[in-house]
Amino acid sequence: MDISSKVTKEQHFQLNASAYEKNAGATSSRLAAAALSRLPLSSYNASSHIFDSACGPGIVTKLLLSPSPAYISVPGLPISQPPRVTGIDVAPAMIERFKANKAAFGWTTASAFVQDS
Repeated sequence: MDISSKVTKEQHFQLNASAYEKNAGATSSRLAAAALSRLPLSSYNASSHIFDSACGPGIVTKLLLSPSPAYISVPGLPISQPPRVTGIDVAPAMIERFKANKAAFGWTTASAFVQDS
């Protein structure tokens, strides 16, 4: 393969954003829930600000702000007084998916931007 034809990670996620949540969402949600379960979630409230780097379609944000899927049970999720969540991702298509999820789930305290971390 010619080096010039290799796909960068940014291009990969840009090209696969629409399938990412469907194909990796459950696994990513489980991993994110395991990490979030180690945090003092009861101390987060409306004055908190959470930074979601490499946010993708908003998998972590969904756990923080929306009812969890049946296969996830983490005390304190979703956070009852929704914190502000700012997501960034290098792939514009991922931010588009995040914003679509924001609208669909009514995340009034979330925002997302195309940015490399």
